[in-house]
This record gives sequence, C-alpha cells and structure tokens, in this order.
Amino acid sequence: DMYLQSDATLAYSLGREATADELSSMTSDPYNTYAFKGLTPTPICSPGYASIKAAMDPAATNYYYFWITSDEHVFSETYDEHQQAIENAREREAASKQ
Repeated sequence: DMYLQSDATLAYSLGREATADELSSMTSDPYNTYAFKGLTPTPICSPGYASIKAAMDPAATNYYYFWITSDEHVFSETYDEHQQAIENAREREAASKQ
C-alpha cells in the first residue's frame, strides 16, 4: 500500500475542489489519500468506455506519478522526478505571473 496523494479524492468528498487549508485539516476523511494509504472506501466516479478499455489493456510504462497543470501532464518514474516536475511547473507558473 502507498499514499495515492490525489486531490481528486478530496474534491469528491467535499463536492468541490479543496483549498490547501482543507487538505491539511481533513486528516480523518477516509477519502483523504494523503492521510490514508490505498484506495478510497468507494469509487469516486464512473469511468467511460475509453477509461475501461485503457485499464483492460494498459500501456507498458514505468510511470508511478503524474502532475497535471491546466496545459500539461507530466509523468514520472520516481518520486524524486515527480517532485522535480512539480517544482518546475510551479517555477514556470511564478515566472508567468511576473
């Protein structure tokens, strides 16, 4: 088991996106995949056909982590690569606001 660390699971529980303060305070919420290892107690959505097909015949990769911004998806094989991708995205975001 590992921590999935997905904001989507908390958004499902709240019915909207969670703020940073909410993320840190929702430690007893069973949908908090930052606080609890493994899957949530129930599914958080109903997948479409393309998702089911992809799950039945997944691409062969070594990716374990992903980071999504409004304009890109970054996939990483290691936690260190994942952290670097997050840092890079945040630096680009900060630079674009200057």
